[in-house]
Amino acid sequence: MAIDQQPGIGHIGLPLQNKGLDYMRKYSNLKASVAPMVLGLAMVSTPVLAQDQDVQDADAADESVIVVTGSRISNPNLELSSPVGVVTSEELELRQTNTAEQFLRELPSAIPSTGSAVNNGNGGSSFVNLRGIGSQRNLVLLDGRRFVPADTTGRVDLNSIPLAVIERTDVLTGGATTTYGADAISGVVNFVTKRDFAGVELNVGSQITEQGDGNVFRTDLTIGANFDDGRGNVVLSVGYQDQDPIFQGDRSFGEFNVSSFSGNAGGSSNAIPAVIVGPIPGGFGQISPDGTVVQSGVFDRPFNFNPFNIFLTPFERFNIYSSGRYEINENVELFSQAVFSKQTVNTIIAPGGSFFNNYDST
Repeated sequence: MAIDQQPGIGHIGLPLQNKGLDYMRKYSNLKASVAPMVLGLAMVSTPVLAQDQDVQDADAADESVIVVTGSRISNPNLELSSPVGVVTSEELELRQTNTAEQFLRELPSAIPSTGSAVNNGNGGSSFVNLRGIGSQRNLVLLDGRRFVPADTTGRVDLNSIPLAVIERTDVLTGGATTTYGADAISGVVNFVTKRDFAGVELNVGSQITEQGDGNVFRTDLTIGANFDDGRGNVVLSVGYQDQDPIFQGDRSFGEFNVSSFSGNAGGSSNAIPAVIVGPIPGGFGQISPDGTVVQSGVFDRPFNFNPFNIFLTPFERFNIYSSGRYEINENVELFSQAVFSKQTVNTIIAPGGSFFNNYDST
């Protein structure tokens, strides 16, 4: 290979070769410096993701609020496998409910039990019947504590519940026997009172049917106050209610008894004229309208007892509720609660006769 020895040419080629080496060296240094920079960016972005996750976890923790109403009754339903229904005081006010039994019997999980719509067999008390397995198979609580029963079966008279101070009603329709025992097979009803009521509230209401009867008058006066920066509270509530009856004879659809077998007019065999059962042709017969003979094998004038019975039972109630509490510290609270209720329920049934008595023909 020939080398040009002309002045300046070899000097020019050598610097060109050194520039190429410098370019390759700078390119390699650039590639080597990219990796630490990318790693640094990844390390900087990692704490940002962790901070976002912490914020999301904090928000989720704030949303999962549990409202305890009894020992094991909670709300909302997502916290329990058993369904819990909540009826607030606003709903009771919109419905103009006068007794607790009125709105409980409308729940899908309950069936109507003894109440104002029951006449024959009403002992003067109102009960709740969850799941339809008996009013003695559910438990009624006031602020998570057992209420005074109305009879030896442990059932609670709902007429004694002071609706004026009720904040909400929690209904657990699943079995709660593991917590409360065998009297909570069908569920638990817990009435929660207003904890921090302050001020004076007077409610006066009157209800009447479209026919102008069945008047219901109710008034409640509630007084409450907080003290010691909200650590204590006292409440006193006084109520009165008077309800007029509605007779079945006051409605065209209830004026006559209808036989459940034939669909014809029915009634009692204890009628006037009387029905005779004895040694006569046919074994029975009804006395003729003029009272002269016994029409053998005839019973065509039953006694219509419907007009004497009632749709709405007359009811009068006077009740007093008082409570007081004081929070000593976060773990200790003193409380007192008293309930007084006087109720008068007049059940009215049709007049009865003499059934299967023997009479001497002589």
